[in-house]
Amino acid sequence: MTQIAREPLVSLPNDSRTRRAIDAAASKQGITLRHAATVTQLATVTSLVRAGLGVAIVSAGAIAAFNTGGLKTLPIIGPTLSRNLGLITLKEREPTPAAIGLSTLIRSIWSAGRD
Repeated sequence: MTQIAREPLVSLPNDSRTRRAIDAAASKQGITLRHAATVTQLATVTSLVRAGLGVAIVSAGAIAAFNTGGLKTLPIIGPTLSRNLGLITLKEREPTPAAIGLSTLIRSIWSAGRD
């Protein structure tokens, strides 16, 4: 992670969980990150990286949903960042076909990001 400290970062806002986790991991390593641009959408992150504004730290599962053509992805060797996600449904109601489809899609995207 020390090499990333030299790069300008395209980042999510300070109040996002992802940004807080990344900043905390960097701080634990004694690294100060250079946030060059802060945006609210992952699609904008990839667009700004593609435009050459900087690099980004993005979860593999999230990036799997975007067109990464023209971008190079590298794994971060160092502190592992993880977050638990959940899908909440009502016990007493069967999910609709749309809800089942969404659940299947979410699981496939996040599973693909772990490979």
